[in-house]
Amino acid sequence: EKSIVYKEIGKLSASSEQEFSCSLELLNVIYTLAKKSVSKHSEKALPLFHLLTLMIPDHYDSWIGLGMAFQQEDRLLEALAAYEKAQRLSPDHPLHALYSAKCLLELN
Repeated sequence: EKSIVYKEIGKLSASSEQEFSCSLELLNVIYTLAKKSVSKHSEKALPLFHLLTLMIPDHYDSWIGLGMAFQQEDRLLEALAAYEKAQRLSPDHPLHALYSAKCLLELN
């Protein structure tokens, strides 16, 4: 899986239009790797989701993934902060509320 990321990075060119399309492709690869890792290898998923939230800060699923990775690492306050950001991005989506409730139960 890492080799896929390195291959995609190697494809980046000097052309800004081509670089942008490759960058989106790379972001999709990173998101897929992070999503696959979150339940069993949260320590690996955490930096990937963090990177995604920095690069595409309005991506709801990246914030949910970051929260899930934090929650798996028992970093519950950080998880709640990530879920809160997701809630601000998409208030009608139910996932952030579900995961926030799980965090709050674990804290009490």
